[in-house]
Amino acid sequence: MNKSGMLKVAGLSLLGFCAVSIGVDRTNIGPIASQIAGFSGALLGGLAARRRALAAEKSSGPPPAWAAEFRRDGYICFPQLVPAQLVEAARAKITQSLAEHYDESRLVEYNNRSWCPELRRAPEILHLLNNPEVRPVLDAALGKRRYRSSPGQIAIRQAHTADQPIEPVPHIDGIPTPDNGLEGNDLHTFTALVGVFLTEVRMEFAGNFTVWPGSHTLLEQHFKQRGEAALAEGMPAIPLGAPVQLLCRPGDVVLCHYELAHAAAVNTSDDDRIAVFFRVSLKDLATPRQRWYNLTHIWHGWQI
Repeated sequence: MNKSGMLKVAGLSLLGFCAVSIGVDRTNIGPIASQIAGFSGALLGGLAARRRALAAEKSSGPPPAWAAEFRRDGYICFPQLVPAQLVEAARAKITQSLAEHYDESRLVEYNNRSWCPELRRAPEILHLLNNPEVRPVLDAALGKRRYRSSPGQIAIRQAHTADQPIEPVPHIDGIPTPDNGLEGNDLHTFTALVGVFLTEVRMEFAGNFTVWPGSHTLLEQHFKQRGEAALAEGMPAIPLGAPVQLLCRPGDVVLCHYELAHAAAVNTSDDDRIAVFFRVSLKDLATPRQRWYNLTHIWHGWQI
């Protein structure tokens, strides 16, 4: 049965239900039926129009110019995308929080979950993502109103955390560890990682956000070949290629596929590196079965 037929059956079913519910007989059903039919037609017509609008949003327009590079590398950088006033407001709020609430005994928590945890939902932090510059990027990548985002994770890599360079170790987010607050054996997956940089990074081994270009496709193939047993095995120990330590300026944004391997380099510089990360999920990513499917079909739900 086609969609038009299904709508007609639904309308007739609604008409019959309403007639039985109000106890009409054959002598008065005509006027009542006319009113119910009009209501049913408006309701079903509205639902059909809504479906058409959503379909148009999903498929409208050509892919953005950066789509091919993003699909190849698994990440894309947008220089100084966030307006300076939003960067400055977030920096000021973080500086105030560190002065008032910093507790050295919570350093493990800060580094594995978030610094300034009381600010994760603060407007100054959320505006780094929810603004007219960044939102269109996510709309193009995932479709309007098809995703949700986490509170901000404030990530600070303090100056002089190491005396000499140490090669970063790759990971993907969502693997439970004793320190990150995630429980169980399943991967706590999402769809995309968005990073907004609040400080300048001009050299390597300065707390750089580090990526392994193309590793998203290598991990996809690993999960397909290994099967669901991989979910309890932690970060796959497979060759991922050479890492790239990103250099950045305040307001730069990086968009990463969830499955892209990444890390934070040690910081041998004199300056703290401050960034805020948001984990973005498609709204249908709600069950373990769907999460596993997306691990092995990495572009499912994307619009690019």
